Amino acid sequence: MKKQIYCLFILLLFQSNIILAVESIPKRQLKFDFIYKAETQKIDLEKISIQKIKTTKIKTSSQYDKGINEFEGVLLEDFLKYHIGNSRFKEIKIKATDDYTQFILREEIEKYHPLIAFKMNGKYLLPNNRGTFRIIFDNSKLSHEIKLKLDPKWIWNIKSVEVIIE
Repeated sequence: MKKQIYCLFILLLFQSNIILAVESIPKRQLKFDFIYKAETQKIDLEKISIQKIKTTKIKTSSQYDKGINEFEGVLLEDFLKYHIGNSRFKEIKIKATDDYTQFILREEIEKYHPLIAFKMNGKYLLPNNRGTFRIIFDNSKLSHEIKLKLDPKWIWNIKSVEVIIE
């Protein structure tokens, strides 16, 4: 009898932890900060992409996901052109919600065409799936050396994108 009660207690504890874990997953972040010339604006990428910037799909693999996945979002260069036109800039600084920060040079944007993804395999990215916005490079078109260089720039849970002027 004691063994059954103990097993039931462990099962209930396990089930309650699962419920707590599911309830603690943050809701989908729909906006991030865009900083240009010391001015910050909230960007709702999904609304903008639907209305004004065409979306792009990339099928690629990464060290962070299993197999080949299809990512959908807007090309970073199209996003920047929409917001700052043809203004010159040196690089962009991308910060994640955990404050992980990377810089992507203008030359890297023009050469490797990174994507700000908000969907993977047709489903919206969520915080527990390296979402809600994520930088993707098309690894299928890159050499091994370039992949290694760009891997740290696959940022997820983007909190802000800042343009660094020359």
